[in-house]
Amino acid sequence: MMAYKVERDNSTGAFGCHFSHNGHRYYARVKHVPLSWYTECTIYPEDILDMTWSKWNVPVTEEGLLSCIEEFVRMKEERA
Repeated sequence: MMAYKVERDNSTGAFGCHFSHNGHRYYARVKHVPLSWYTECTIYPEDILDMTWSKWNVPVTEEGLLSCIEEFVRMKEERA
């Protein structure tokens, strides 16, 4: 498992992290979805035009975010 620097947004309770994979940069964030009971992890590409990747009902914790990132990385490696 890679080392990630996770940051917490104290105003929203969300967790976020910048990371790289296969030479591309991404930003991952896990948060509560406004006006709902749901949570969401979203991964945005930072340096290429690509689709965002999302997963619902992820715990809004550092561990939930890291699990989401690892699942995203595994998916990318399987498609390569």
